[in-house]
Amino acid sequence: SNISKFNTVKSKLQYITTMRFIMSSRSIITVLIISNFKIMFAGIYSGGDGTQTNPYQISNLNDLIELSETVSDYNSYFIQTADIDASATLAMNDGKGFIPIGRLGLALFAGVYDGNGKTINNLTIKRPTEDFIGLFGYTNQSTLRNIQLKNASIQGNNYVGALAGILWNGTYVFRSFSHGIIKGMHNVGGLIGDIEPPENNFIINRVEESISAGTVIGRAFCGGLTGYNNGKIKNCYSITTVHLIDEFNGGGLVGENGETGSVEKSHAVSFVKGVGLTGGLIGYNHQDPGSSITLSYWDKDQTGLTTSYGGVGQATQSMTVKSTFYNWDFNNVWEISDCQRFPILQWQTNKSLTTVMEIKVPQKSTTYFTTEEKLLILYSQVDLHGIIYNLEGKSLQNIQLHKGENYINLDRFSAGIYFMRFPTLSLKVVVR
Repeated sequence: SNISKFNTVKSKLQYITTMRFIMSSRSIITVLIISNFKIMFAGIYSGGDGTQTNPYQISNLNDLIELSETVSDYNSYFIQTADIDASATLAMNDGKGFIPIGRLGLALFAGVYDGNGKTINNLTIKRPTEDFIGLFGYTNQSTLRNIQLKNASIQGNNYVGALAGILWNGTYVFRSFSHGIIKGMHNVGGLIGDIEPPENNFIINRVEESISAGTVIGRAFCGGLTGYNNGKIKNCYSITTVHLIDEFNGGGLVGENGETGSVEKSHAVSFVKGVGLTGGLIGYNHQDPGSSITLSYWDKDQTGLTTSYGGVGQATQSMTVKSTFYNWDFNNVWEISDCQRFPILQWQTNKSLTTVMEIKVPQKSTTYFTTEEKLLILYSQVDLHGIIYNLEGKSLQNIQLHKGENYINLDRFSAGIYFMRFPTLSLKVVVR
């Protein structure tokens, strides 16, 4: 690898790596660092030997931690064989949570991780002063596929995403999903913080058939899927609430699309709010020959924005119509039906994969508290029309539930108690 060379002597490693410092101008300085690190020769996992034909088996949180801590395995093959409850990461490392796999200055992850459609639930990383934060911190020509992160809580400084902080040098992300609350300063995304350009003859980074949901909070370059894109995004979508705190460039799918960034056949049903440049699909797009946004859309009603630096805005009703999505592949990649409010990916074994909160309709009167992103996803067994009232009985908003999943964004409502009334039930909602 042109990133690191190992000279292992028993329990000590003289480690040579090139560190890439990304400056505010996005120029790069390369520095040679020589350090000593204690290292294990190979990790101990639930099975496998790390080869392509017999990958290491990740079946529990201990296996995942072993991978994080064993940098000598960062070029190996891994497969997840069971759902993992990562709740214990909340208290790990003096409250800092899980250590990202792949760290600049130590070793980048250059292997293959196949999530195998299994989930990693309740992963916590709380490192507000550190860069390159996610399940994978910094990658180099790796493959991340079939990974599902649910209820993640990820916080870092710059380059923060649920799946990966930064993709570099030909990393390929395929059929992966994240849901959670992602917080950072700059280059913050629901799935990936930053997708780097293919400079110096490096290979372009690609993200295909992947999804993000939840909340993204940051100061600049914040997007539902990724904060900054200089790679290739194709056949992806995002259902997020993007909060751009006080600077610029926030988008429902991509915060900023760079000089070599491309977005193709993707969409956003995100709610975006903030100051500076914001867009329903793209916050800002560089007008360069290598930058492009093609055949991509955003829901104007859900995002709350009628403008974007690329893409075509559609009303919610139009997002349910297949003919809206010109030249999309509804035979092999996408699907849409009467029960869905927008196109979803065919690989989704659980069609409620993006659900933040589910309630069955009809049912008895119940109280529901909003999530931090103030997004309710109601699953209805029938078509229903309802109205949101305040405590004084004033009608505030009409609601039309369709059979299947329905997305109701309550971000515009101030804290308080409201009622959603339908012909067969009344729901009490506490907005916090």
